[in-house]
Amino acid sequence: MTMPSRLSLFILMFALCTAADAGAQARMELVPSVSFSTAYDDNIFTTQEGSGDAMMLVTPAFEAFYESPTTTFRSLFNFDMQRAVGFSTLNSLDAKRHAMINAGFQINPQFRLSLIGRYDVSDRPGDLMFDTGVLLGRQRARRYQLTPAISYRIRSRTIVTAQYDATKEMLGAGMEGDMFIARLGVSRMQTTRDVWSINYLGRTFASGADMFNSAATERSHAVLLGYSRAVGVGTNVSVQGGPRSSSYGNNKPEVLANFSKQLRAGRFGLDYWQGETIIMGIRGPVDIQSFSLKSSWPVRRTIEVGGHAGVFQSQTLFQGHARVFHPEMVVSYSPGSSYVVAGSYGVDFQKGDVRSEFLSDREIVRHVLKVSVTFAPRLSRIRPADPNDPRSKGVFR
Repeated sequence: MTMPSRLSLFILMFALCTAADAGAQARMELVPSVSFSTAYDDNIFTTQEGSGDAMMLVTPAFEAFYESPTTTFRSLFNFDMQRAVGFSTLNSLDAKRHAMINAGFQINPQFRLSLIGRYDVSDRPGDLMFDTGVLLGRQRARRYQLTPAISYRIRSRTIVTAQYDATKEMLGAGMEGDMFIARLGVSRMQTTRDVWSINYLGRTFASGADMFNSAATERSHAVLLGYSRAVGVGTNVSVQGGPRSSSYGNNKPEVLANFSKQLRAGRFGLDYWQGETIIMGIRGPVDIQSFSLKSSWPVRRTIEVGGHAGVFQSQTLFQGHARVFHPEMVVSYSPGSSYVVAGSYGVDFQKGDVRSEFLSDREIVRHVLKVSVTFAPRLSRIRPADPNDPRSKGVFR
């Protein structure tokens, strides 16, 4: 049985098991929907000399949500049917596919278990570069991710957490890469505003054999000290950092920093990360530094405007490197009935190429304008997570 089939079976079994349980203290929502979109991409094949084309997309989706005093469960499945105006080779009934589950179980007041699963397929690999934003040429790409986690409150202010994250990426017919991440941490709430933590972070990177290289495995280990503070109402700051050692010689420290602020007129956040990840089609781990800004501003009750920007610097084991800058503006109109109108405009600027150090002067520029209308019999009251937040894309750092 394939991974998407297992996800679908799990979603169906959970829905059947919990449907009879949904009483006064439980809530369940099943929301089918369909989106109609028009997009113009001026670099449809993501090359140095770009060619533009307009596309029409139809995206059926199904969302399920269940909540009780001890259980939360959410799932989503959608796929894109695509028709291009100029390049008929891009026409597809399955241009992009996405499935997600997110489940949490409060076993008792001290112990909580959670499970997150994600499956993505796209004919544009850049759509799945959640950590790096790297642009690659158009070809079929797949990504699987599964993340179980537990947390246990050993005292009123002390929590122990453990998490394991397994990610598999495939580019084209046979270029595969795996990343496994283990985390173990202890956090202590010193005051109602201050939390200290210490965490162990271990990563394993596995590259499959190809016609030029044998299979290879690299590992790294890091110990992180963390501190977070609620500076004020709606304002939070958190920092984690510590030394790292690796089997492949990258001993840069691991650093994460986040700032978020909720205003009366909107909200915004800043995020910095220095760490490691994988890139489709690239052997071994990739050193990454990223800085991102995200914001959201409700102009009126039915209109919301958002702005997002990210800068990503990636370097591979073989000295290939790329710098990507991605700004984007989004706007949505939700009149409160059964449809939502949304528009977005994004730009990608890439200097360099992760596939070779000899392409360090290569530049790729891409502009995408998209307008969509989503219809549903009854739109979910559960607002989706920010799609530009890496954590909503299955990224766990």
